[in-house]
Amino acid sequence: MATLDWQLTHASDATLVELLVTSETDARVEIESNLQPVWPPRRRGRPAAGWDETGFEGVVPAGEVLVLGYASPADPVEPPATIVETEPVADPPDKPPTPEALVRSLGG
Repeated sequence: MATLDWQLTHASDATLVELLVTSETDARVEIESNLQPVWPPRRRGRPAAGWDETGFEGVVPAGEVLVLGYASPADPVEPPATIVETEPVADPPDKPPTPEALVRSLGG
């Protein structure tokens, strides 16, 4: 089971959120922000892998800390995010990359 810890900082017109996600086993997690809208981290002008307008979806490696950060113009609330779904990671079959993943891998 994944657990979530957080830190909030309010700076001028934005709330900055740092999430710390841990799990005893490899787990796929879906995290939904309680602050809307979400300003996800960006790579080359696009939301970083795993991010969308409501939160993050990705894998937490067993025994490691997955650190996530984002911002929002909303006022701080606690908790700033919630784990809405978690499931064990199974060995995925070999799949071709999605178009978004391919574009991100190309870089500049």
